[in-house]
Amino acid sequence: MSKHNYKVIRFLEVLAKRWSTNIEYGRQLNLPMGVEISDTEYEALTCLEFGIKGTGKKSGDNDHDNGDETKGASKIRSKKCDCGLTCHFFEEKCKCGSETFSYSDDNNKTDVRWGIDTDAHFRYGVPKYHCWILEAENYNSKNKVFYLKLFTIDGKNEVFNEILKVQNESNSKHKNFIPYSKDFYASGPEYVSCYKINLNDDGTVSVTTEKVEKIRITKDMLLDGRNLKKYLPNTFVPMKDTYLYEEVKQLFKVRKFKTSHGKERGKTTRRSEQNL
Repeated sequence: MSKHNYKVIRFLEVLAKRWSTNIEYGRQLNLPMGVEISDTEYEALTCLEFGIKGTGKKSGDNDHDNGDETKGASKIRSKKCDCGLTCHFFEEKCKCGSETFSYSDDNNKTDVRWGIDTDAHFRYGVPKYHCWILEAENYNSKNKVFYLKLFTIDGKNEVFNEILKVQNESNSKHKNFIPYSKDFYASGPEYVSCYKINLNDDGTVSVTTEKVEKIRITKDMLLDGRNLKKYLPNTFVPMKDTYLYEEVKQLFKVRKFKTSHGKERGKTTRRSEQNL
């Protein structure tokens, strides 16, 4: 374990110590509080992971003194009951009495994303993006084990820049960069670290590091019309079950894919309206 990993572990132990109390208040008050990490705390984690510092500013500048940016996302979110009501992640039963819920990670789909300001990306030439994502070991109300994963993307990656250019040329300069999507894998992310966080029954917290491996592009990802196939030539036929990013990077053509940037989103409702 490196000294930086040790510093991250110590920080996470302090940060996660309040989660159990937050969960109880969140359930009692029906508020989205519980297992959570703020934007500034994600930035602190990056500082500790790489031995860098922030800029001392809340907004309007790069996150770190070397120009890097930090992004955080969490899959520990409210869940939907079959009756249509929104419930706390750790609520065992809905008001209607049902115990059947749909979580954000059902069928490996998620609505979480890292937000990237494409205008700022090209103006400042961000060297690296450090993207954290918080996940549950099991998506149920009794889960007490969580994984905090860190991926780093090179700001000079050609495919990544082409993805951001497409967004920057649209009406909105804000890119919703979704974890484990075609954009994510096409950008050549490096899997840097994984921290396992246990909320113990006695109220203590234990944090350990998990082994990480180099990301591989699978044959299924290359053949899936909703995934990387959209960025590949129609003539490409996978000859292996897995590929390293460097083996297929030159094949990705972002502008081949017809985007829906600027498309009007569906109507949203207030949480209070959902419970009427």
